[in-house]
Amino acid sequence: GDEKINLVFAEGDVAYQITGLERTTVGQSLAVTVNVKARSLVLGSVHASNLLVDLQSRGDSSRYRFSALLDSLVTLEARGTSRSDSGFIALNLEHLKADFSGYAFGNIDPIRIRVGRDGLHVANLWMRHEVEEVSAAGYFNPAGISDVTVGIRNFLLNNLPRMFHHLASESQGGGFGGIVNAVGTFRGSFDHPNFSVELNATGVRYRETVFGQILTRSSYFERTLNIFTQFRSRPDDLSTPPDLLISGTVPYNFSLKRSSDVKLEGEMNLDVRTNNFRLEFLDPFLAPLSNMSGLLLCNMKLRGTVESPSYEGSIALQNARFLFNPLGIHYIVDGKLVPDGRRIALENLTIRNIQQDRPDGKMDLRGYFILEGIEIKDFDLTANGQLLIMKESSRRPGQIVYGDLFVASGAGGIQWRGRPSASLVSGDLFGRYVNLTLP
Repeated sequence: GDEKINLVFAEGDVAYQITGLERTTVGQSLAVTVNVKARSLVLGSVHASNLLVDLQSRGDSSRYRFSALLDSLVTLEARGTSRSDSGFIALNLEHLKADFSGYAFGNIDPIRIRVGRDGLHVANLWMRHEVEEVSAAGYFNPAGISDVTVGIRNFLLNNLPRMFHHLASESQGGGFGGIVNAVGTFRGSFDHPNFSVELNATGVRYRETVFGQILTRSSYFERTLNIFTQFRSRPDDLSTPPDLLISGTVPYNFSLKRSSDVKLEGEMNLDVRTNNFRLEFLDPFLAPLSNMSGLLLCNMKLRGTVESPSYEGSIALQNARFLFNPLGIHYIVDGKLVPDGRRIALENLTIRNIQQDRPDGKMDLRGYFILEGIEIKDFDLTANGQLLIMKESSRRPGQIVYGDLFVASGAGGIQWRGRPSASLVSGDLFGRYVNLTLP
């Protein structure tokens, strides 16, 4: 059916003037002047504040000026000239500025753009903020073939919160830092897109954690995604393997028009390897855990289809220490996860209390879980041992039950079987030391 777009125009005025309406010379003599001012304009999902549009046109030439605050995020300013010829409109942007609350990119040279029936042709978009640069060139046609290259040079990651307000809270704690250089190319049509991305991020950090270098070279062609990503905490030492390497191919459908339920053909061939990967690098991404340390050793192969992948290899945790935030207690985990197809077995996996809390706190975990895609389908786990699971010094604000609780399993352990939607816990659990305050 027909789509409706709402238009709301508040506290503004529109002035226009049209002259030169002679029948025989209208193409050369027609002159149009339009001036629009508005405190607020809402067009569909776009909200513009402090809108200013000034257009002066005569014959096939025009001069224009535009400025507005878009979606309370960026103030966009544009000024230039245009000329129409043989069904095309040639734009010459003398001034283009995108201002994110004082963090502004401006064009270096006039930007030449041609608009026609075959889409949008950009000759030389090149914008800069101090040492940071953004560039684009090529042609874009939503209904046909496109060939566009976009580049980013010396982009500072700590400027992201200035561009995206929802990241501002991260900047208060340091947020992400580092320098990014990247080039991306889009070719083909919306039905059959092909693209490539090359990204090199150096000096990457998150708050107090320094990561190092992240290098990515990926491409997409004929519904196959080719992935190569490596992370090096010591980028100057190329004689050692990267801390993390992900490489291989994955069948994927990036079509922007075709239905997403089209059955994918082919299988994954993806390798994930680590070399003494320090768990502190995962700290920013695992909300329930913090203050992580220890090593992750991984040599995994992902095969099969995207809908039902199978796993080979092993994952080992060595002296993995972390603060489990929901309980406010530090734990240490050692052991292996051994995949075999969709079944992941726990091998010699233990979880311990730290010495300061309970030197005798240790629980052995055994069993397995089965994956369906990346979700757990079934599991059969057994815990055997004793562990501190509550301590008074970790009481959280508003917690009405608090104190010290040190528990132990019975001889047969605690069994947890089933699936995430319906599971059963059985076994004996004893309180070895209980000192709780109840409401």
